[in-house]
Parts: sequence; structure tokens; C-alpha cells
Amino acid sequence: MASPSGVRRARSVSASQGPLTFAEGAEAYTDGRNLTKPQRRLVAKLVAELGHLPLAAVRQAHLVQAASRLYPNVTNATRNRLCRNAESLRVFVSRSSQRNRSESGG
Repeated sequence: MASPSGVRRARSVSASQGPLTFAEGAEAYTDGRNLTKPQRRLVAKLVAELGHLPLAAVRQAHLVQAASRLYPNVTNATRNRLCRNAESLRVFVSRSSQRNRSESGG
């Protein structure tokens, strides 16, 4: 199982600055997972599109719009795969940060 230490680092940096952003979550995700080069490129592109948003505010519609902007000439099946990868990032960080809060008693 991947260590959520990247999430702790991202959370501690952003705790005084407000909610965890998509960019901070993406950094924690890439630190905590063994991603391939294509997966890392996708995460980087998603950060460019959605990095400023609070992670908790990112919804499926955001992911679909970002995938459509990033890859306008691909099939819907490809966009769906991209959205699933992005959703796994969001879920990974969300679950890891919840686990960290419960471990710290907060």
C-alpha cells in the first residue's frame, strides 16, 4: 500500500492557507503512487487545468470539461478513461487525508 506521506506534506503546507487544492493533491498522488510516464503527463496536464480548484470542489463535470479541452480530437471512450484516472487521483487524496486526520485525532 502506498504511503500517504505526500498527503501529510501537502496538507501541512496548505492547512494555514485554506483547503487542499487539486495541485497539492496531485503532488501527493504522484509521490504516493508508482505512476508511468503517460500517467505523470496526464496528471501534469490536469494540474494545469484544475490545479487552482479546491480538491473537494472538483466534480465529474470539471474532469469531463478538462478532458475535452485537453484532448479535443479523441473518442469519448478515451475521455472516459482520462476521467477515471483523474477521479482515482481525487479519491486517493481524499481517503488519504481522511486517514491522516483520524490518525492525528483531528
